[in-house]
Amino acid sequence: IKVRVTNSEGLTSESEEKQVTTSVLNKPTFSESGEKPKTVTITYPEGEGLTYEYKKDSGEWTTATQSQKVEFTESGTLVARVSDGINSESATLVVSIPIYMDFKGQKLEIVSSGDGLYKDSYEENVYMYRGSNPNNYVTFNGEQWRIISVNTADNTIKIMRNAVLSDRIYDNTRTTGGYCNYSYCNIWGSSSTLYDTDLSPITELAREVNGTKYALPSEEADLNTYLNTTYYNGLNATARSMIKSDAVYKVGVLKNQSGQTTSTDVSQVKAAKWKGKVGLIDATEYVRTSTNSSCTSVYQGYQSSAPCKNSNWMFNSDIWWTLSPASGSYSTSVWYVSSSGDFYSNGAGTSYGVRPVLTLNSNIQLTGGEGTSSSPYTLGV
Repeated sequence: IKVRVTNSEGLTSESEEKQVTTSVLNKPTFSESGEKPKTVTITYPEGEGLTYEYKKDSGEWTTATQSQKVEFTESGTLVARVSDGINSESATLVVSIPIYMDFKGQKLEIVSSGDGLYKDSYEENVYMYRGSNPNNYVTFNGEQWRIISVNTADNTIKIMRNAVLSDRIYDNTRTTGGYCNYSYCNIWGSSSTLYDTDLSPITELAREVNGTKYALPSEEADLNTYLNTTYYNGLNATARSMIKSDAVYKVGVLKNQSGQTTSTDVSQVKAAKWKGKVGLIDATEYVRTSTNSSCTSVYQGYQSSAPCKNSNWMFNSDIWWTLSPASGSYSTSVWYVSSSGDFYSNGAGTSYGVRPVLTLNSNIQLTGGEGTSSSPYTLGV
């Protein structure tokens, strides 16, 4: 290009300037193969004078070839860019490497978001199914049940009946031992079946957390007795043979006050434990199966917004008991899940629905199925 310039004295001159052409670059593209390790192939646009680079996670930029392979052994991020010296284009890929656990004859994926099996933050060696509808369906006693959690320390699986049984009182007849008031009791076990957090036997328990201790009753709660006799005996023989007879359930008194967190809730419910065959969930398990970030404690679930029902497979619009006694000066109230999905506490003599919970023996395997509602896991030895 010739350029004519006139200066202040009226003299003109000509010069030549090189014309620069702006090129249009295409972004790099990605393709993935394999599971672990996973290989990502970056394909850059072809052209003369182009430079190719990539950056893995927060590392340095590395020179690449026009078709570059990058290997990942764990989840990460890959950024690729191409430049012609003036213009550049880049593309980013989030690489996800599934984490699997071999458990009971199945390859179970461990997740950190969405629906699925999570490593629990509150109990060691425990993995819980969380979210709206994870693949935790299992057939037991010819019925549809759901897996609550698996424990890699003792190789056990904890399951809950999906459908709710007819309404029953928690307790209404136990009136001895000093722990009962006004014909009601809110403790699941008795002086012969309750233990402290270290599984040492106890014969007394406080109605309020860290409060005055009272003698435990000599009988099990009515609902406890029903589930471990009439209901248990009504299961088929194969189902009964699969149940761990001395499974541990957390039955400690749980406060109903602001300032509670899931961590403090768990510490309170595990302060008292019961051993037996059939129980219920403790109230913290309903909180821990929700992936809603606003569900941070049982008390938070007590609020009218009912955050714990969101992204929670346990919610089903029914009313049903938990194991957890509510703290108070009178031993009458037990936490339950309402039909709107929030928590309330009410007298143990009230009738609400029942969702039996049990732990399978350590030799029971997941022998088939995919954990979906249409293809539930099957059980066997």
